[in-house]
Amino acid sequence: MSFSKIESNGQQIDIFVNVIKTPMTPQQWIQTLNYKVGKFSPGPIPNSLQTQSETDVHFKSEYTFVQNNGYIFNIEMDEHYPTDYTTEELATYNQIVSTFKFLSGY
Repeated sequence: MSFSKIESNGQQIDIFVNVIKTPMTPQQWIQTLNYKVGKFSPGPIPNSLQTQSETDVHFKSEYTFVQNNGYIFNIEMDEHYPTDYTTEELATYNQIVSTFKFLSGY
């Protein structure tokens, strides 16, 4: 599932939700993909981890990972050139992420 927002200045923000069935922890899964990310910190969902990409200056991602019942839920915000996302956009992303709840099936 994804959502996109394109501003008049060409700035694009995408929010993705990916579900991965795996017995690995989020850290193990990220290592297998060779993602370049920063340090992990507690995320806005109970038992979640949050980190940022450390790649291109024209592309930045914020990741929130939650492991639940054999699945990793990756909620991701990507910002595309020409600017970085603002503190307000990050606050909105964290507010959206904090509303995620898990039903008994997941």
